[in-house]
Amino acid sequence: MRCYFLQVSTAAIQLKDAAEKHGAYYVLHLTCPGKTISIPYYGRMGSLPIDEMNLSVRSSNALKRCGAMTIGKVAELMETGSLKAIRNLGIKSEKEIIRSFFTLCYANMTASEKLNFWQN
Repeated sequence: MRCYFLQVSTAAIQLKDAAEKHGAYYVLHLTCPGKTISIPYYGRMGSLPIDEMNLSVRSSNALKRCGAMTIGKVAELMETGSLKAIRNLGIKSEKEIIRSFFTLCYANMTASEKLNFWQN
């Protein structure tokens, strides 16, 4: 049996620790302002209900009206840019959905996935 260790920098460990303390979304915006970052979404998260995103009533209702009941469907909408087309969903609600989606995805990552995310 072979054992492979992930080469992780000290900076990645510090960022992961800061994210655990202050929140990953906050740390990400402090360390990478203005950069486009891919959201750490994995297929196993697709069946989670959107209720776990803790959205406002307006955002939650808008997603439910368009048939997005799971995280997987929200991921599809975000990937295709269809969030902007949802009725009664403004810029503020769109940002809330993206922030909550990122936060939920990050929370459902394993410890090694989190370290790999901060390493990259």
